[in-house]
Order: sequence, then C-alpha cells, then structure tokens
Amino acid sequence: MADKPINAIPVACFALFLLSGCQMAKADGIAIMPPPASVGATDPASSELVKISTLLAMGEGAAANDDTAALAKIVMALDALGVKAAAASEDPMPEWRRMAAAELSTTPPDRGRLLGPAFRKGWLNAGQSYALNQTFLAGKRARIALSSHDNMKVHFSVSDGGKRNPCDTARSCEWMPLFTQRYQITLENPTSKSASYYLVID
Repeated sequence: MADKPINAIPVACFALFLLSGCQMAKADGIAIMPPPASVGATDPASSELVKISTLLAMGEGAAANDDTAALAKIVMALDALGVKAAAASEDPMPEWRRMAAAELSTTPPDRGRLLGPAFRKGWLNAGQSYALNQTFLAGKRARIALSSHDNMKVHFSVSDGGKRNPCDTARSCEWMPLFTQRYQITLENPTSKSASYYLVID
C-alpha cells in the first residue's frame, strides 16, 4: 500500500511547535504531539538535537511530497538553529531551498546562529548496521540524536571500545566523557525495510 502524502498544515504546524517548545499544537482539528521521550534527552540542549533530527526527517517527507510551504518553514527553522551538514555528508538543504525558493523569498531572512550542531544523512538497507568513529572531548557533554523519515525503529549505540557503553539502542543520548577519546557510533536497522536517516552530533 502506498504511503499517504504528508498534510502540509500539520507538518508546518509541527515545525513551529518544535521551535516554540509547546506541549501540543493543533491543525484542522488534528493534535500534533511531540516525539516520544528518548534515552538521554533530559536537558534543553539534548531536546534541541531531537528537534533538529525530527525537522530533518520531516523535511525529507515534505520534499518527497513537493510540499513547498511546509518545506520553507522547516528550512527556516533549521537555519534558526544553526544546523550544518557534517564534512563529506550528503546535504539536502540546498535542494530544499531551491524547491521552496518562492515561499522563502517572501520571508525576511533569519540570521540564525553562527555555529550549530552538525548532521549526517545516510541510508541503511534492511538488517544493515553501520559504524563510524567520533572524537568527544573530556568534560564536554556529548549529545547525539537520530531520526528517520522511513523507519522509526532505526537506532544507535555508542561504545568507547572497552567495557563502557554510554548509549545502547537509543534514538537520542547524552553523556559526559571522562577522557578525550574516540567513540564508535553504530547505527542499526533491525527491520526488513530500508531507511534513510539523519544523525545529529553536538
């Protein structure tokens, strides 16, 4: 059965909800609830990463459905959060800007933040796992969030290469590294369906 197209008004309203921090928004009588609580998402910075990963996944859905009104709001929200693509990562935002150019041209530009979290866009086949290494600094809280437009069961775990696993089967996580060292982040798709994903690291 084909996927149902995304309704422009709820998507746009949800994007505004993510920025406003409200508990619930409504559009055409439909209640838009926040994403379920995730492991480690306990402070405002972690909540921000969850917002970013969710907005990226929503942007992919809006682009797939040619919903330029919603896409423009999502692009503006991501700009306000100072989001950027990580080095060597695919970056869909230039194409999203092109698609929503008409709507964006009628909106005053937002200066946004000088520097914000970085994201990686990728793809996992059914049953596939993918590992990458990331260095985190001692005494600086590490934060990761993951979102997928296609598959809500995609998750990640983090290991320091020894006995310590700060995150296990998570969608978002934070911890305080005791030492500056490289950690292995392993993304997993345990289902029989392929999925795109956005991994946000701060």
